[in-house]
Order: sequence, then C-alpha cells, then structure tokens
Amino acid sequence: MNIVIVIDSLVGGGAEKVMLTLAEEMAKLKHRITILSLANSIEYNIPEVLNVESLFAHRASKVDRFWQRKNSILTLQTWFEKKQSELGNIDLVLSNLDRSNNLLARSNIKNVHFVIHNSVNAELARQKKLGPFSYLYLKKSKQNLNGKSLICVSKGVEKEIIQGDLINPSAIATIYNPFD
Repeated sequence: MNIVIVIDSLVGGGAEKVMLTLAEEMAKLKHRITILSLANSIEYNIPEVLNVESLFAHRASKVDRFWQRKNSILTLQTWFEKKQSELGNIDLVLSNLDRSNNLLARSNIKNVHFVIHNSVNAELARQKKLGPFSYLYLKKSKQNLNGKSLICVSKGVEKEIIQGDLINPSAIATIYNPFD
C-alpha cells in the first residue's frame, strides 16, 4: 500500500513518536510510507526505511489560519497530486494534530482518516485557560472533524466523542498506539 502520514511537525510530543513508530513498522511490512510534516522541523532520528518530506519551509504555525488556509490547502493538494503521479493511488492517509486536520478536512484528498490522540474535552479545558481566541480556534478545529472518519487511540477518547455533541464523525474506531 501507499500510505501518507501527515503531521504538524516532527518536534516534541507523543503523537510524533507514535507515528514514527507506526510508520517504521508498516515499512517493515513492505508498505511505501511517506511522512509529510507541515513544518520543516525534525527533532527525531528518522529510520532509513522512512521517507520524510516537509510541505512548508518554515515552522508552519499559521498555515491553517483563515488568511493562509486557501493557499495552504492548494499547496497540500498539489503535493498529493505530485505524490500520486510518482506512486500511483494513495491507499491511506492518516492525519494527525490540529493544523494537519484543519487542512485535510477542507481538502479534496481521498482516503483520509483523522487520528485523535487526546481527550477533546481535556484539550478544550486547557485551551480555555489561555483565552477566548485559543479556545475558539481549538473548538473550531475539532468541529472540522464532523462527518469525517476518526481513529481514536483509546476507547475512552472514542466514548467521549460518541457521547459528546461537538464532533459527529462519519465513522469512528479505536486503534491503540504501537509500542515496543
């Protein structure tokens, strides 16, 4: 299979490490994996079996803001068109984290599943403390997942989304994080 994992950057936290681990294991199974980082920032040692590309030459911290969104989505769609011409059909796209999700949710890219790494309610509660703009940005980011296929990293996250009224996915499943 041709698989693309899209993520905001390869700096910092757990989602980045989880996707690198998953990508490496899928590559060992002979799938063609490309990790597409929105930002040109990498703090991890990348295994030789993985292909990592960056969509933007900068930190990509505002690529999903309303004044940048249209151009960012066009850049993303152009990248996917080029990748498809190189590889053939892209069988699976895994989108991770809010900036990536915001762009992919509004794009015409097919076979996208959105990975939810954290409790939505806990994230919103943390963001509320940072002020109304931060909170509203995150709330809108989560609402962009309405009608989308979601993959949750735990049954607790899945249950929270199903029981809540913020996100109404087209499909939802739990696939636990890979680990060594």
